[in-house]
Amino acid sequence: MSDDNYLTRTCATTANAGPDVQIVLPNTTVLLDGTGSTDTSLSTHWLWIQVSGPSVAHLANPDQPQTFALGLTKGEYQFQLTVWTGDEPSKNTSDSVAVTVRQDHNVPPTANAGGDFSVTLPVSAVVVDGSKSTDDVAVTKWLWQRDATSLAAGQIINSSDHSPVLMFTGVVAGRYVWRLTVWDDQGASSSDTVSIIINEGPHHLDEVTVVVGADLGTLSILQLSTLLQKMELFLHSADRVVTIHLISLTGLPHSGEVSVTFVAQSGKDVVPGVEVVATLRHQVLLDSSELLDLPLLSVDTVVCQNNCSGTCQYVCDKTRTESEENKWGKRSE
Repeated sequence: MSDDNYLTRTCATTANAGPDVQIVLPNTTVLLDGTGSTDTSLSTHWLWIQVSGPSVAHLANPDQPQTFALGLTKGEYQFQLTVWTGDEPSKNTSDSVAVTVRQDHNVPPTANAGGDFSVTLPVSAVVVDGSKSTDDVAVTKWLWQRDATSLAAGQIINSSDHSPVLMFTGVVAGRYVWRLTVWDDQGASSSDTVSIIINEGPHHLDEVTVVVGADLGTLSILQLSTLLQKMELFLHSADRVVTIHLISLTGLPHSGEVSVTFVAQSGKDVVPGVEVVATLRHQVLLDSSELLDLPLLSVDTVVCQNNCSGTCQYVCDKTRTESEENKWGKRSE
């Protein structure tokens, strides 16, 4: 064996990550090229990693001589290439390359409110995703505003109207319209609008609301569970067992009233809402309300189903009076 052959076989692979690179936004991709590494062979291993930078880049093929670094933003990046041959990763060499991403002129952001969609009641919260909004550097500010044509009902959750993802609750059937505005760090902005259709649930005519004398801030889960269980007992009969499914629990703090909305189900069948209301009212008029730990103030279907005439004294907007007869749906004599 000659000395030349011996030197060729034992010469270490030397990493070369290539020359430093500059790119200009809106380009956010760069090719990292390690093909200038010397003394490589089919048994050479390659590993690209990001050492530093203003954001985490995506390396398409980090185990190849060449790889694209994607998703870059304005600033300085450093990437490192490590190479070794055979099964001895400890005998490696490394080299680094700097990538500078410049912004010669500002491109305004593009707002994306996620596109129109619909949901069906009941729903605990509606989520609107604006996270696909983009900018040549970064979106730095978000603002969701209700359009003038939107329904007013519903409350924003946890100040999410200042975040990429809007969440709101307490919705009713109808159309909600939200306008998303986004800004970049130089004050440029863009807006997009999303329309959300809230559809009535399949059993909305059978939804019942019971108003009890309690405070939302002090009502315990034990009290609520006991109330639901006792109302289930009122609705039981010889030929059916009824289960109550809670839809919502609402009320104003310190108002002394909590509204409990639910549907009653027997097996696979939903008990008609008017039947639930009639049964519960009957129990109250028989003084069975004393069996409840909480005073029952009113019972009615969520959707008014009174067969009103010119002399009807039902109040379809659910405004309760001081009259117990009006409160429990009785007609005045």
